[in-house]
Amino acid sequence: MNPIMQNFIIESRDLIESAARGLLALEANPDDKAIINELFREIHTVKGASGILDNIAPFTQLAHRMEDLMQKVRDGHVALNGTMLDLMLGCCDQFLLWIEELEQHQELSAEAVSISKQMIAQLAPLTQAAPTHTPTPAVAAQEETATLSISELTELLGVLGIFPSKKT
Repeated sequence: MNPIMQNFIIESRDLIESAARGLLALEANPDDKAIINELFREIHTVKGASGILDNIAPFTQLAHRMEDLMQKVRDGHVALNGTMLDLMLGCCDQFLLWIEELEQHQELSAEAVSISKQMIAQLAPLTQAAPTHTPTPAVAAQEETATLSISELTELLGVLGIFPSKKT
């Protein structure tokens, strides 16, 4: 077996198993920033490592979409929910199946492309989910008002040269 492939299999299996444990931990505490950051790093590392290998593009593409989703969660643009966790756990399961295929055959099955596309299609709408916090509308500047009598207004307009003042 190619030493690069062998190293990828060993490293990725460990990272994906750790990511799956992180996802399970997030079910109990979906706002845990440390777990979210660690999960992002694990998926990012797997994506980068898979990109080195030419024959596993479906793996890389799915890892990239999962990384995109985790980036949005990490940045607070998307709120983590049960549906996301379930789909990402499904991605981890699929990654582990693909790792087994790579270990046995040094390539992914012919179905890998369609499986990857299907899972990516399921992840795509999740990146448009509700933000973790509702943006606060900008507060309009408070207007200052003054009350003037007609004579004061006339005098002010005269001083400004807009309306001739009666005082000369």
